[in-house]
Amino acid sequence: MKRFLIVVACVALVAPLALFAAGTKEGAATAGVKVSAPGQFPIVSSPVTLRLFAIQDPRVENLDTNDYTAYMEKKTGVKIKWELVPQSGVDEKRKLILASGDFPDVFYGVNLTRDELLTYGGQGSLIKLNDLIDKYGFEVKRVMAEYPNLRSFITAPDGGIYSLFYINECYHCSMSMKMWIERFWLKDLGLKMPETTDEFYQTLKAFKDKDPNKNGKKDEIALSGAVKNSWWGDPYNFLLNAFVYNDGGPRLMLKGGTVDFAATKTEWRDGLRYIRKLYTEGLESRKRWWHLW
Repeated sequence: MKRFLIVVACVALVAPLALFAAGTKEGAATAGVKVSAPGQFPIVSSPVTLRLFAIQDPRVENLDTNDYTAYMEKKTGVKIKWELVPQSGVDEKRKLILASGDFPDVFYGVNLTRDELLTYGGQGSLIKLNDLIDKYGFEVKRVMAEYPNLRSFITAPDGGIYSLFYINECYHCSMSMKMWIERFWLKDLGLKMPETTDEFYQTLKAFKDKDPNKNGKKDEIALSGAVKNSWWGDPYNFLLNAFVYNDGGPRLMLKGGTVDFAATKTEWRDGLRYIRKLYTEGLESRKRWWHLW
């Protein structure tokens, strides 16, 4: 099966994915399959079929006919045979497969535990990818060079690499506490973008009192958000960061190399006073947030 899994590795390594290469007890009739040089497509000279065990994504109607599947098959020359299981049953099915010894060629996006990787890697059921990465891992080596800690992260205690990583640089996640402001209202009221908490307070007062939507009524909601079923939808976390560091969770911060608790600071209290002022003056609508959801 080792020759067959060289092809598996080629498919994986030209575009790093969350998958695991696995060996099976039976061999595969893949002798003589020519593999392209690293970074060149198609990967194989004649069609090869791989069994991929994966979770059935309810958002994808049919992985067999999915456009991306078709694109990858055409580009690589590798035919994919999907073996799908619902998310709710994936752990049980994975354990049954590992116990049976009838492995797919690839566990795709199905997280094997570190203990499972070590156990089945040590038995030889999962092959080490180290040499394959060095020989064929054109893209994997490029990514590892960009992120030097990745190799140690995926290397098992026995020195083997049995699984590949999935890179997801979530840029908006790194600044997830966001707030939006209506630029048209700023323009219509002759206001500049607020840069301080005092300027933001005056902007909210103008939004509330000066009829920026021009309907002749003071019906504007100056500040709102979504507390229920939202991700950082409560603007209070954003506003508190103007006074003291607030991660929205345990409220821990580093100060002079020492872990400190933000919520005990004077600045935290100042932030709460500021938010209370917005609420008492009707510049934000917490009641509306719940109503909207």
